[in-house]
Amino acid sequence: MTHWTPQTDTGRLVYDYRAAKCVGVRATHSPSPWMGDYGHFTVLPIIGDAAPNWSALASGFLHDQEIACPAYYRVRLLRHRVEIELTATMGCAVLRFVFDSPDRAGVVIAGNEAPSRMGWDPDGQALFGVAGGHCGGVPEGFGCHVHAKVDRAVYAEKPWSGAKAGGIVLRPTQPARTIELRVATSFIDVDQAKLNLQREVGDLGFDDVLLRSCEAWDRELGRHEATFGRHTDQPDEAAVAYDTAVYRTLLFPRTFHEPDARGQDRHYSAYDGRVHAGACYTDNGFWDTHRTVMPWYAFTRPRFFGELVEGFLAAYRESGWLPKWCSPGHRDCMCGTHIDVVISEAICRGVSGFDPHEAYAAIRKNAFEPGSEDGSVGRLGLEDYLRLGYVPADRVPYSVCRTLDFAYCDACIAQAARVLGQEADASALEARAQNYRRVWDGSVGFMRGRNADGSWLEPWDEFGWGGAYIEGGPWQHSWTVPHDVGGLASLCGGADALRGRLASLLTTPPYFSVGHYGGEIHEMTEMAAVDFGQYAHSNQPSHHLLWLAAELGDAQFTSRHVHRVCRELYRPTPDGLAGDEDNGEMSAWFLWACLGRYPLAPCHGRFPESTPFADSMRVQPDDGGSPLGHG
Repeated sequence: MTHWTPQTDTGRLVYDYRAAKCVGVRATHSPSPWMGDYGHFTVLPIIGDAAPNWSALASGFLHDQEIACPAYYRVRLLRHRVEIELTATMGCAVLRFVFDSPDRAGVVIAGNEAPSRMGWDPDGQALFGVAGGHCGGVPEGFGCHVHAKVDRAVYAEKPWSGAKAGGIVLRPTQPARTIELRVATSFIDVDQAKLNLQREVGDLGFDDVLLRSCEAWDRELGRHEATFGRHTDQPDEAAVAYDTAVYRTLLFPRTFHEPDARGQDRHYSAYDGRVHAGACYTDNGFWDTHRTVMPWYAFTRPRFFGELVEGFLAAYRESGWLPKWCSPGHRDCMCGTHIDVVISEAICRGVSGFDPHEAYAAIRKNAFEPGSEDGSVGRLGLEDYLRLGYVPADRVPYSVCRTLDFAYCDACIAQAARVLGQEADASALEARAQNYRRVWDGSVGFMRGRNADGSWLEPWDEFGWGGAYIEGGPWQHSWTVPHDVGGLASLCGGADALRGRLASLLTTPPYFSVGHYGGEIHEMTEMAAVDFGQYAHSNQPSHHLLWLAAELGDAQFTSRHVHRVCRELYRPTPDGLAGDEDNGEMSAWFLWACLGRYPLAPCHGRFPESTPFADSMRVQPDDGGSPLGHG
């Protein structure tokens, strides 16, 4: 529910490995620096007086004095001469600070944005407060409630003068070299935070909580095993990359529900501002995660996958719409309504844990009813799409991508409709799923923006990013037809022609025009930084492209290039990923490559296969079924 991380930046980046200074530990709910953080606050041990701002309190640190594991973090702050140790539970953390000297030791606790406030109850020896910062997608009065206890008697100094977000400084009443802080969070209220601390930590000390956290991570990571060596000369490096990928796929979506005193789940709703019974999950961008990480859950954690769908349906019940990007409520980001793909897969697989008819009503609404004008819910441009058969470039931004995404989402909903006996819907949506053909311009050999009057968008530039395309251009987005690869091939002139285009994709130099972006965005930089031509593995629209060859019968092509991506772009170093992780999506791609198959169109049962990158691989599903893998 709450992540805990070292902090080098009080803004959106939070932690930069290249930074020279650390500003303590942040309780964070950031799913992405682009989406920003919410309900976040910082804990920083200090020696001496509290300076007027975070930058004045920052301390140098060295990476060789830093340890980072799933259950444990440690760093030494050189300026304050203190060692920070951190471990965590679902909604709580225990921090241990060991000072070189007890003189003037203290702990600053403050929100990072207003309105936030922290207070101290001297009689109960407990901290209470609320961190109210956010970047949108929340009702009025939103905040993350905080409750904390210290392992010794402390007093609170006057509010920290530099905390525009209302912080305090806790200091021991008697000199102490070691201070242990137990912190709980809740999105419901402070009483729930107290309950979370009692249930998850109680009177346990740091080492006991660390042991429990290690055991929890061992259970999850231990369900995955893989060996390497046949396809790489760095088998140990590949094994670390594999373990890291498994870890990262488990970080999102965020659990947003909390058990009450009877153990019954309830959640604060970022959609209507009230507290409801049941599960809720958030912090997910389905434009990214529908491609690999959600199918990975469906494949390896079917019970959890059903819980996720039920948790996402909370948004539909409380706001009338499913989320397209939730953080923690509805946010306008990217194209399409790809939660349709996720829920359709759950229905097609027969996953339990939710009402499939309610879920179908929710995804059907995305397909047939216009959403909000700000694009935060529903499909922006749907009315034009229904009228013209495509999204017009002169009326709606990113029109090509929207058309392709709408067509694929329609194809998936059609599959779910068939399973549930909704034949009329299925027929109508299957016909709409062919709308991708309306933005194919055979004269240039790419998907192209089209105006409302039927004319093509001018001028034409095969390397132009933006405009009718999002975070890419024609080379990256013209092959997004996972539900009908045969139809796409026919547009290109046949299977051999499409395979030729895929080969050209890898050899065409990584030219790009900045287009409407007006400057070089990071996806452009990342594509040009590696030797893969126009294949931009740094961003999600390219992630299925190498697997199209296997779908067309050339698994050798797929294996050769997929293995190269695994060797060169998944290295266990601070700069070891080629682009944005995006809620585990890039890591899940690596896991699929290790397995030797890819969820090209899961609702249609299309998982093209290639030679697995791993020599052997074994995953134990969470429903107790037979192990999955090879070897």
